[in-house]
Amino acid sequence: KGECGIWLFQTKGGSFSYYIDKNDSPFAPDDGVLKIKYVGDESLFRTRMGADAKISDLVAKSLFIEEKTEVWVWASKPLLRVKKPLLQARKEIKSAVSLAPSTKKVLIVDDSALVHKLVKEILSCSDILTFDRSAYSADEAKKLILEEKPDLITLDVHMPGMNGVDFLRTFLAHQNIPTVMVTAIGINEGPLVLEALALGALDYIQKPTLEELTHNKSFFAKKLEAACSADNIALTSIATGASHRKYSHFTHSTDGIILIGSSTGGPLTLAAILKNFAPPTPPIVICQHIPEHFSQALARRLNEQTQIDCIHGEDQMILEKNAAYICKGGRLTTVSRQGTNLILNVREDLTDRTYKPCIDALFESIPSTLEGPITCSILTGMGDDGAKGAKYLEMIGSTILAQDEKDCVVFGMPRAVMKSVRGAISAHYNDMADEICAHHGKNGRRAKVG
Repeated sequence: KGECGIWLFQTKGGSFSYYIDKNDSPFAPDDGVLKIKYVGDESLFRTRMGADAKISDLVAKSLFIEEKTEVWVWASKPLLRVKKPLLQARKEIKSAVSLAPSTKKVLIVDDSALVHKLVKEILSCSDILTFDRSAYSADEAKKLILEEKPDLITLDVHMPGMNGVDFLRTFLAHQNIPTVMVTAIGINEGPLVLEALALGALDYIQKPTLEELTHNKSFFAKKLEAACSADNIALTSIATGASHRKYSHFTHSTDGIILIGSSTGGPLTLAAILKNFAPPTPPIVICQHIPEHFSQALARRLNEQTQIDCIHGEDQMILEKNAAYICKGGRLTTVSRQGTNLILNVREDLTDRTYKPCIDALFESIPSTLEGPITCSILTGMGDDGAKGAKYLEMIGSTILAQDEKDCVVFGMPRAVMKSVRGAISAHYNDMADEICAHHGKNGRRAKVG
């Protein structure tokens, strides 16, 4: 530690979190610790406090900026520099330094040579992910994983011999390696993909055509990057706690509407929340980023796990109490009012939206004149879909909740909502049903009809 408050760590690869006590560092925040993170290939590190380190001689390789910490990784020496973030320093750094994050190794497991080629094309768009090795069967993949664990696995659903879902169940579930399913789009694929997600797969990507790959390569790459950086421990915790049930009751009102938005990690989290709702409930509309045939399978799966009816949302459905409506995948779902009824509107989305269904579009469709309380909850997912819509809902008197960072698989969407909505309430997924019930109707919102 020098006069400028810089701490140095010499590393040999590694993945670790280190905490500086408040008494040892002027940079420690009010909660007492300053969290320092380094991401690498191995798990060895040692603290270095020597005065011989010359910052001016080092070339910045990567920069990770978090809420209270900046982490530098240098190429010429295995050193970390951690300091309190300053806005002006960030601007100077961004204009003067070329940033290149540490790379993560990807194992492709698929029996199709074409899919291997397509996934490699996707990886070529990423500065974070790099192709490592290929396996064409579960047995071959197991050998490669035992030799050297990859940082991420893309896994085919259907393979000769053991399929991808069984491979997850019997082997990968115990390896703690982020896994993304690669699947064709078809009504028969939905249940298998949802089972894989329940077993611990973080996400899935659809096998793209060459034309789709040309237009969506960067989007697929971002999905894989998000999965690689996702909290696999959080997902495992949700999966292992799936049998826990505590019934939540609405104490103020069952009028109005409940809105829920989710993405990566959403199917498991939704199941954990919805199973806690005990009738009577207001109508619930759920917007999960998912393809059409998969949303149908999701509605069926959730319906088997909950006390309320979980229904695949169709055009012109009247929203009823004691029911949750799953927005149709690949379509645009909005809500309108016809007399005293709330109606689902489902149509083809001809825009270039990244996500279909779109959480923002659903939230922003809620009439400002709607009578009764409105409560919305944003769950785990990458990106910022839902933040703009949540801001609108706050303006018309709604209650906004966001899943807590500690148990999010990906904190992107809840983070965006917490930044956008000043009064947003953070809640653990296992308490989300209780929080929704407790806050729905508490503020006495009664919009005027007009």
